[in-house]
Amino acid sequence: MGKIKKVLGTAFLGGVVYLPAVLVVVFFWWVYGNVSEIVHPLALLVGERFGTSQSFSNALTIIAAFLFFLLTGFVVKTRIGRAVKEAHEKVLQKVIPFYSHIKWVVGQLLDREGKHIFSVPVKVIVRGTDGAIRFSLNGFITDESHENTEMVTVFIPTVPNPTTGIAVDLPKGIVFRVDIGTKEAMKVIFSCGGGSLALLEKVIARDSQ
Repeated sequence: MGKIKKVLGTAFLGGVVYLPAVLVVVFFWWVYGNVSEIVHPLALLVGERFGTSQSFSNALTIIAAFLFFLLTGFVVKTRIGRAVKEAHEKVLQKVIPFYSHIKWVVGQLLDREGKHIFSVPVKVIVRGTDGAIRFSLNGFITDESHENTEMVTVFIPTVPNPTTGIAVDLPKGIVFRVDIGTKEAMKVIFSCGGGSLALLEKVIARDSQ
């Protein structure tokens, strides 16, 4: 029995070596499957026109869409392109309900200046009356008011999906910025809190100096 456990443990260790690569492949396969569902109607037209297989038609349609988006991005960077984009968005705002709200949300998630909702990672530290830490939360500052200097809005993401969570207004006295970038903060979220205690210790050590 001991030898069997040892063999199984060795096999498991070997599997862990390939796990990151497998997860990457699974992720891209999932993305490809979802995108293929979206472009499926166009892929059918391509297949009927050129007599290609469904998989090849899907891949060809995805590549064509990528090139189209790339070309659109280059055009929008020009003065004429920006003018056309603004006129196009004005029409969409009149035709599509809540378009402006959706645009605002997308802008918050993908701000071109890097000031997105995940750009300011923080630790929310709650202490008891005796000064001992009761619990801490990982979050991101999403809003600061110049009028109300005592409060700050913090988005507390769920794990391992950081796009869902709660937004709370908290006193600045319990919100501590952490000296890490968005990438490092996201690693803590994706790993279900792995490295969270190390961040807490850094914040405590920094503020005790």
